[in-house]
Amino acid sequence: MLFHMIVLSSKQLRVENKKASGLAFWKPIKNILQQYDTTTYGNWKKMNQKNYNTIMLLPEKTVNGYGKETVNEQNHFLIQTVRLPTESNDITLRKLLQIALNIGQFIGISDETYSWMYLEKYVKTDSIKKMDKIITKDLMESILTEILQFVPTMRFYIEVINEHFK
Repeated sequence: MLFHMIVLSSKQLRVENKKASGLAFWKPIKNILQQYDTTTYGNWKKMNQKNYNTIMLLPEKTVNGYGKETVNEQNHFLIQTVRLPTESNDITLRKLLQIALNIGQFIGISDETYSWMYLEKYVKTDSIKKMDKIITKDLMESILTEILQFVPTMRFYIEVINEHFK
């Protein structure tokens, strides 16, 4: 549920404001999640190599004649969805949710989705079950509190969280 909350919230962030700062949105969430960085939950699933190579060949940045560098956000978010799992074999909650952040932002600015942009495509069921055990109502509510600073329309998650943890 937390993965989906991050995807939907970061998508909505970009739907409501195409120029919103994903970094500003992510920083307080990242700070909450850092306490979980020492615990790992197995290894990432392998991605289709052809898809990976195709995405990694996309231009992430451009530099004009004056030397000004510009990030192609759509490509950057897409690249992050496949690059992040290759940076370390070990799954951490923060890294998984950083992928969710990039998936959501990509969908929010492009209105597209791809077959690998689902939790089950990144991690095995047993890893999901292990993570679910440490995701408490308090953790969900603290992350939602930060989300609501940027995306007030996600208030419906208050009820979703309460229902989930009954």
